[in-house]
Amino acid sequence: MEILDALYAWLGALPALAVYVAVFAISYGENVVPPIPGDVAIVVVGMIAAAGAVSLPVVLVLASVASALGFLTVYAAGRKMGDAVLDPDRYRWLPKDDIRRAARLADRHGAWVVLVNRFLPGLRSVIGLAVGLSHMPTARVAALAAVSSVAWTSLIVGLGYALADNRAVIARVLGAFEKTGGLLLALLAAALLVWIVRRRRVARVP
Repeated sequence: MEILDALYAWLGALPALAVYVAVFAISYGENVVPPIPGDVAIVVVGMIAAAGAVSLPVVLVLASVASALGFLTVYAAGRKMGDAVLDPDRYRWLPKDDIRRAARLADRHGAWVVLVNRFLPGLRSVIGLAVGLSHMPTARVAALAAVSSVAWTSLIVGLGYALADNRAVIARVLGAFEKTGGLLLALLAAALLVWIVRRRRVARVP
């Protein structure tokens, strides 16, 4: 809740152009230099969009494009570094165990791992490296990463937009994500959004 409030205070005080720049930088950077709190920041921007300070479609496009580009940057690094990524005497700052886990997933499930990478907390920051090691075709990776980024961005921006007046619920949903994973968060957030839409429709009926 504290980081949610802090980000809302910071981003909410910026002019629209600066918010757009921040959205792009954060969405790109969280893939390349974790652990940037990108998801929380994008949820907050959804809340700001609900207040009319920024354009929701522009936020969706910028965050989705930047997220996909960030993933592709890490993928390209994995292709270039090759097996040296897993060499215990090189790149010691990399989480070797997580990369091995992600590599096993990539070998076993292939394209599906790229498609759901945004929904896999903990591993998503290294999945790009693992997929790069597998030498999956770049065009295929780019297409799947784009779909994954659009789906995830739409979900979390929509969450902030729909629940802009209830930060406590947003904080609980984000907490569930940290504890249980993105797939559960997707189901929970989707259910919340459906419930909100139905309530608004009922409220409009005379």
